[in-house]
Amino acid sequence: MAGVQSKLMTKVLLYLDQHLDDDLSLEMVAARFGYSAFHFHRLFRAQTSETLQDYIRRLRLERSAKWLITQKPHTITDMAYLNGYGSNAAFSKAFARHYGMSPLVFRQRSPGRFSRIIWSHSNPGQAPNNGNHYFRFGINKLPPTNMDQNIKAAEVPALTLASIMNIGMQNLGATYERLLGWAGQQGLLTPDMKAITVFHDSPKVTHPAQVRQSAGIVIDLDLVLGQEVTKLVLPAGLYVVGSFEITMSEFESTWTNLFVWLNQNGYATREGLVYEIHHNDYRTHPEQHFMVEMRIPVVRR
Repeated sequence: MAGVQSKLMTKVLLYLDQHLDDDLSLEMVAARFGYSAFHFHRLFRAQTSETLQDYIRRLRLERSAKWLITQKPHTITDMAYLNGYGSNAAFSKAFARHYGMSPLVFRQRSPGRFSRIIWSHSNPGQAPNNGNHYFRFGINKLPPTNMDQNIKAAEVPALTLASIMNIGMQNLGATYERLLGWAGQQGLLTPDMKAITVFHDSPKVTHPAQVRQSAGIVIDLDLVLGQEVTKLVLPAGLYVVGSFEITMSEFESTWTNLFVWLNQNGYATREGLVYEIHHNDYRTHPEQHFMVEMRIPVVRR
Protein backbone atom coordinates (compact mmCIF):
# COMPACT_ATOMS: atom_id res chain seq x y z
CA MET A 1 0.00 0.00 0.00
CA ALA A 2 1.56 3.28 -1.16
CA GLY A 3 0.48 5.62 1.65
CA VAL A 4 1.65 9.19 2.25
CA GLN A 5 3.56 10.78 -0.63
CA SER A 6 6.62 13.00 -0.35
CA LYS A 7 6.49 16.63 -1.47
CA LEU A 8 8.57 15.76 -4.54
CA MET A 9 6.37 12.85 -5.54
CA THR A 10 3.22 14.91 -5.04
CA LYS A 11 4.61 17.46 -7.50
CA VAL A 12 5.44 14.67 -9.94
CA LEU A 13 1.95 13.16 -9.76
CA LEU A 14 0.26 16.54 -10.21
CA TYR A 15 2.54 17.23 -13.19
CA LEU A 16 1.56 13.92 -14.79
CA ASP A 17 -2.13 14.76 -14.32
CA GLN A 18 -1.65 18.03 -16.20
CA HIS A 19 0.40 16.49 -19.03
CA LEU A 20 -1.30 13.14 -19.54
CA ASP A 21 -1.51 13.67 -23.32
CA ASP A 22 2.21 14.49 -23.64
CA ASP A 23 5.10 12.17 -24.40
CA LEU A 24 5.96 11.16 -20.83
CA SER A 25 9.08 9.06 -21.22
CA LEU A 26 11.05 8.06 -18.14
CA GLU A 27 14.04 10.08 -19.32
CA MET A 28 11.98 13.24 -19.91
CA VAL A 29 10.09 13.13 -16.61
CA ALA A 30 13.25 12.30 -14.65
CA ALA A 31 15.12 15.22 -16.24
CA ARG A 32 12.16 17.54 -15.57
CA PHE A 33 12.64 16.92 -11.83
CA GLY A 34 16.43 16.85 -11.84
CA TYR A 35 17.10 13.10 -11.59
CA SER A 36 18.75 10.43 -13.68
CA ALA A 37 16.37 7.93 -15.23
CA PHE A 38 17.82 5.15 -13.04
CA HIS A 39 17.42 7.06 -9.77
CA PHE A 40 13.98 8.40 -10.66
CA HIS A 41 12.70 4.93 -11.59
CA ARG A 42 13.71 3.57 -8.17
CA LEU A 43 12.26 6.59 -6.36
CA PHE A 44 8.94 6.54 -8.23
CA ARG A 45 8.38 2.83 -7.71
CA ALA A 46 9.27 3.02 -4.01
CA GLN A 47 6.73 5.83 -3.48
CA THR A 48 3.83 4.63 -5.65
CA SER A 49 4.34 0.85 -5.88
CA GLU A 50 4.20 1.19 -9.69
CA THR A 51 6.68 1.96 -12.43
CA LEU A 52 6.25 5.32 -14.14
CA GLN A 53 5.00 3.79 -17.38
CA ASP A 54 2.58 1.44 -15.60
CA TYR A 55 1.22 4.41 -13.66
CA ILE A 56 0.73 6.55 -16.78
CA ARG A 57 -0.85 3.66 -18.67
CA ARG A 58 -3.30 3.07 -15.81
CA LEU A 59 -4.29 6.75 -15.55
CA ARG A 60 -5.01 6.87 -19.28
CA LEU A 61 -7.14 3.73 -19.10
CA GLU A 62 -9.03 5.10 -16.09
CA ARG A 63 -9.68 8.32 -17.97
CA SER A 64 -11.16 6.25 -20.79
CA ALA A 65 -13.32 4.32 -18.32
CA LYS A 66 -14.71 7.62 -16.99
CA TRP A 67 -15.52 8.70 -20.54
CA LEU A 68 -17.34 5.42 -21.10
CA ILE A 69 -19.35 5.63 -17.85
CA THR A 70 -20.38 9.24 -18.43
CA GLN A 71 -21.17 8.60 -22.12
CA LYS A 72 -18.66 11.16 -23.35
CA PRO A 73 -18.84 11.37 -27.18
CA HIS A 74 -15.51 9.64 -27.82
CA THR A 75 -15.31 6.64 -30.12
CA ILE A 76 -13.07 3.69 -29.30
CA THR A 77 -10.81 4.93 -32.10
CA ASP A 78 -10.63 8.36 -30.44
CA MET A 79 -9.67 6.77 -27.13
CA ALA A 80 -7.01 4.59 -28.72
CA TYR A 81 -5.45 7.63 -30.41
CA LEU A 82 -5.67 9.90 -27.33
CA ASN A 83 -4.05 7.24 -25.17
CA GLY A 84 -1.16 6.62 -27.54
CA TYR A 85 -2.14 3.21 -28.90
CA GLY A 86 -1.43 2.36 -32.52
CA SER A 87 -4.71 0.56 -33.10
CA ASN A 88 -8.15 -0.13 -31.64
CA ALA A 89 -7.10 -3.72 -31.05
CA ALA A 90 -4.07 -2.74 -28.95
CA PHE A 91 -6.14 -0.31 -26.88
CA SER A 92 -8.98 -2.79 -26.37
CA LYS A 93 -6.51 -5.48 -25.30
CA ALA A 94 -4.90 -3.18 -22.72
CA PHE A 95 -8.32 -2.05 -21.44
CA ALA A 96 -9.53 -5.65 -21.11
CA ARG A 97 -6.35 -6.62 -19.26
CA HIS A 98 -7.07 -3.91 -16.67
CA TYR A 99 -10.88 -4.07 -16.37
CA GLY A 100 -11.62 -7.62 -17.49
CA MET A 101 -13.71 -6.65 -20.52
CA SER A 102 -13.39 -4.69 -23.75
CA PRO A 103 -14.24 -0.96 -23.87
CA LEU A 104 -17.36 -1.73 -25.91
CA VAL A 105 -18.66 -4.26 -23.37
CA PHE A 106 -17.73 -1.90 -20.54
CA ARG A 107 -19.82 0.88 -22.12
CA GLN A 108 -22.76 -1.49 -22.68
CA ARG A 109 -22.70 -2.86 -19.13
CA SER A 110 -22.20 0.47 -17.38
CA PRO A 111 -25.60 1.61 -16.08
CA GLY A 112 -24.61 5.26 -16.40
CA ARG A 113 -22.82 8.10 -14.71
CA PHE A 114 -24.30 7.27 -11.29
CA SER A 115 -22.92 3.75 -11.27
CA ARG A 116 -19.85 2.72 -9.41
CA ILE A 117 -17.41 -0.14 -9.74
CA ILE A 118 -17.43 -2.58 -6.86
CA TRP A 119 -13.99 -4.16 -6.63
CA SER A 120 -13.20 -7.60 -5.36
CA HIS A 121 -10.10 -8.50 -3.38
CA SER A 122 -7.96 -8.98 -6.52
CA ASN A 123 -4.84 -6.89 -6.83
CA PRO A 124 -5.15 -3.55 -8.65
CA GLY A 125 -4.82 -4.01 -12.41
CA GLN A 126 -4.62 -7.80 -12.09
CA ALA A 127 -6.07 -9.65 -15.06
CA PRO A 128 -9.21 -11.58 -14.07
CA ASN A 129 -8.82 -15.31 -13.60
CA ASN A 130 -11.21 -18.00 -14.80
CA GLY A 131 -13.50 -15.42 -16.35
CA ASN A 132 -14.29 -13.74 -13.01
CA HIS A 133 -13.95 -9.99 -13.34
CA TYR A 134 -12.38 -8.31 -10.34
CA PHE A 135 -15.12 -5.69 -10.27
CA ARG A 136 -18.80 -5.45 -11.02
CA PHE A 137 -21.12 -2.55 -11.60
CA GLY A 138 -23.47 -1.45 -8.85
CA ILE A 139 -26.15 1.20 -8.62
CA ASN A 140 -25.91 3.47 -5.64
CA LYS A 141 -29.11 3.87 -3.66
CA LEU A 142 -30.05 7.52 -3.82
CA PRO A 143 -30.66 9.45 -0.59
CA PRO A 144 -33.99 11.18 0.07
CA THR A 145 -34.74 13.97 -2.40
CA ASN A 146 -35.31 16.50 0.40
CA MET A 147 -31.52 16.86 0.46
CA ASP A 148 -31.90 18.84 -2.80
CA GLN A 149 -32.75 21.98 -0.86
CA ASN A 150 -29.14 22.09 0.32
CA ILE A 151 -27.69 22.05 -3.22
CA LYS A 152 -27.02 24.95 -5.57
CA ALA A 153 -24.72 26.03 -8.40
CA ALA A 154 -22.47 28.95 -7.50
CA GLU A 155 -19.31 30.76 -8.46
CA VAL A 156 -16.74 30.08 -5.74
CA PRO A 157 -13.37 31.78 -5.10
CA ALA A 158 -10.02 30.05 -5.44
CA LEU A 159 -8.60 28.31 -2.39
CA THR A 160 -4.92 27.85 -1.63
CA LEU A 161 -4.13 24.81 0.49
CA ALA A 162 -1.25 23.37 2.41
CA SER A 163 -1.67 19.70 1.58
CA ILE A 164 -0.21 16.23 1.79
CA MET A 165 -1.16 13.62 -0.80
CA ASN A 166 -1.99 10.05 0.08
CA ILE A 167 -2.43 6.95 -2.08
CA GLY A 168 -4.97 4.43 -0.79
CA MET A 169 -8.39 5.25 0.67
CA GLN A 170 -7.58 3.65 4.02
CA ASN A 171 -4.65 5.95 4.82
CA LEU A 172 -6.26 9.39 4.87
CA GLY A 173 -6.52 9.61 8.67
CA ALA A 174 -2.78 9.17 9.10
CA THR A 175 -2.19 11.79 6.41
CA TYR A 176 -4.34 14.30 8.28
CA GLU A 177 -2.42 13.57 11.48
CA ARG A 178 0.82 14.52 9.72
CA LEU A 179 -0.69 17.65 8.21
CA LEU A 180 -2.22 18.84 11.47
CA GLY A 181 1.01 18.12 13.30
CA TRP A 182 2.78 20.47 10.90
CA ALA A 183 -0.07 23.01 11.15
CA GLY A 184 0.24 23.01 14.95
CA GLN A 185 3.94 23.85 14.70
CA GLN A 186 3.02 26.78 12.43
CA GLY A 187 0.32 28.08 14.79
CA LEU A 188 -2.42 27.37 12.23
CA LEU A 189 -4.73 25.32 14.44
CA THR A 190 -7.25 28.10 15.00
CA PRO A 191 -11.01 27.69 15.68
CA ASP A 192 -11.89 28.82 12.15
CA MET A 193 -9.47 26.45 10.40
CA LYS A 194 -11.18 24.27 7.77
CA ALA A 195 -9.97 20.85 6.69
CA ILE A 196 -10.41 20.10 2.98
CA THR A 197 -10.22 16.66 1.38
CA VAL A 198 -9.36 16.74 -2.34
CA PHE A 199 -10.09 13.79 -4.63
CA HIS A 200 -7.62 13.29 -7.49
CA ASP A 201 -9.22 10.02 -8.63
CA SER A 202 -12.72 8.57 -8.78
CA PRO A 203 -13.48 5.35 -6.90
CA LYS A 204 -15.83 4.65 -9.81
CA VAL A 205 -12.86 3.59 -11.95
CA THR A 206 -9.81 3.46 -9.65
CA HIS A 207 -9.05 0.62 -7.26
CA PRO A 208 -9.37 1.79 -3.60
CA ALA A 209 -5.71 0.96 -2.99
CA GLN A 210 -4.71 3.38 -5.79
CA VAL A 211 -7.09 6.29 -5.20
CA ARG A 212 -5.20 9.54 -4.55
CA GLN A 213 -6.54 11.98 -2.00
CA SER A 214 -5.00 15.10 -0.49
CA ALA A 215 -5.54 16.25 3.08
CA GLY A 216 -5.48 20.04 3.11
CA ILE A 217 -6.09 23.22 5.07
CA VAL A 218 -6.62 26.76 3.71
CA ILE A 219 -3.55 28.99 4.00
CA ASP A 220 -2.35 32.46 3.01
CA LEU A 221 -0.65 32.67 -0.37
CA ASP A 222 2.71 33.75 1.05
CA LEU A 223 3.06 31.08 3.74
CA VAL A 224 6.35 29.16 3.49
CA LEU A 225 5.68 25.44 3.54
CA GLY A 226 7.71 22.61 5.03
CA GLN A 227 9.53 19.77 3.32
CA GLU A 228 6.54 17.42 3.41
CA VAL A 229 3.75 19.91 2.68
CA THR A 230 2.75 20.96 -0.84
CA LYS A 231 0.85 24.04 -2.00
CA LEU A 232 -2.31 23.07 -3.91
CA VAL A 233 -4.57 25.64 -5.58
CA LEU A 234 -8.25 24.87 -6.13
CA PRO A 235 -9.27 27.27 -8.93
CA ALA A 236 -12.19 29.67 -8.80
CA GLY A 237 -15.15 28.86 -11.01
CA LEU A 238 -18.63 27.43 -11.25
CA TYR A 239 -19.30 24.53 -8.90
CA VAL A 240 -22.29 22.55 -7.75
CA VAL A 241 -22.18 23.02 -3.99
CA GLY A 242 -23.99 20.95 -1.38
CA SER A 243 -24.01 21.63 2.37
CA PHE A 244 -24.95 18.73 4.63
CA GLU A 245 -24.96 17.31 8.13
CA ILE A 246 -24.39 13.59 7.64
CA THR A 247 -23.01 10.45 9.24
CA MET A 248 -19.92 8.66 8.00
CA SER A 249 -22.06 6.01 6.29
CA GLU A 250 -23.92 8.65 4.27
CA PHE A 251 -20.99 10.14 2.36
CA GLU A 252 -21.30 7.90 -0.69
CA SER A 253 -25.04 8.36 -1.17
CA THR A 254 -24.73 12.11 -0.57
CA TRP A 255 -22.07 12.46 -3.26
CA THR A 256 -24.30 10.45 -5.59
CA ASN A 257 -27.23 12.76 -4.92
CA LEU A 258 -25.02 15.73 -5.82
CA PHE A 259 -24.18 14.21 -9.21
CA VAL A 260 -27.84 13.36 -9.82
CA TRP A 261 -28.84 16.95 -9.01
CA LEU A 262 -26.34 18.51 -11.40
CA ASN A 263 -27.48 16.25 -14.23
CA GLN A 264 -31.16 16.95 -13.62
CA ASN A 265 -30.60 20.71 -13.41
CA GLY A 266 -28.76 21.30 -16.66
CA TYR A 267 -25.11 21.01 -15.62
CA ALA A 268 -22.25 18.77 -16.69
CA THR A 269 -18.97 18.04 -14.96
CA ARG A 270 -15.81 19.72 -16.25
CA GLU A 271 -12.11 19.18 -15.73
CA GLY A 272 -11.11 20.03 -12.20
CA LEU A 273 -10.81 18.62 -8.71
CA VAL A 274 -13.76 17.50 -6.61
CA TYR A 275 -13.41 18.33 -2.93
CA GLU A 276 -15.16 18.56 0.41
CA ILE A 277 -14.80 21.19 3.14
CA HIS A 278 -15.18 19.97 6.71
CA HIS A 279 -16.65 22.58 9.03
CA ASN A 280 -16.34 20.63 12.27
CA ASP A 281 -14.52 17.85 14.05
CA TYR A 282 -17.11 15.10 13.96
CA ARG A 283 -15.65 13.60 17.14
CA THR A 284 -16.90 16.61 19.11
CA HIS A 285 -20.42 16.45 17.66
CA PRO A 286 -22.95 14.89 20.10
CA GLU A 287 -24.04 12.44 17.37
CA GLN A 288 -20.67 12.31 15.60
CA HIS A 289 -22.13 14.01 12.53
CA PHE A 290 -20.05 15.67 9.83
CA MET A 291 -20.83 19.27 8.84
CA VAL A 292 -19.52 19.14 5.29
CA GLU A 293 -19.69 21.14 2.07
CA MET A 294 -19.15 19.19 -1.17
CA ARG A 295 -18.08 20.85 -4.43
CA ILE A 296 -18.03 19.58 -8.02
CA PRO A 297 -16.66 21.71 -10.90
CA VAL A 298 -19.34 22.09 -13.59
CA VAL A 299 -20.41 23.90 -16.77
CA ARG A 300 -23.92 24.66 -18.00
CA ARG A 301 -25.07 22.26 -20.70
